[in-house]
Amino acid sequence: PILNAQNRTRFAIIGSSCTLNITNLVIQNGYSYSGGGSVVNYGALVLDRVVFDGSETEVSGGAIMSYGSVYARRSAFRNGGAGDNGGVICSSGDASTVVIVDSDFKDLYAGASGGVLQMIH
Repeated sequence: PILNAQNRTRFAIIGSSCTLNITNLVIQNGYSYSGGGSVVNYGALVLDRVVFDGSETEVSGGAIMSYGSVYARRSAFRNGGAGDNGGVICSSGDASTVVIVDSDFKDLYAGASGGVLQMIH
């Protein structure tokens, strides 16, 4: 399945007491000016065989802005980025963690730092 935001909005905001598990999904063209082009995460985000294609933000976290935990396995991030930090993920806060296993990254950018990942604690 494919979800396409047509560069108009992000897909999800995950609350601090929530867990979102996504499996076998293509997420295309997520956009947010304020960070987290496709997802803002305050809880737990678990990705398995998920493709983020074309996720962008003017600020930080091209695909994901996270204040919680992110676990990505067998996923792909491509053709997106952030105007500031964290072309794929910007993780911020003492409770934030990121684990990425067996995943691919292609054609990503960050205007300041962290072409793929920016950790801010």
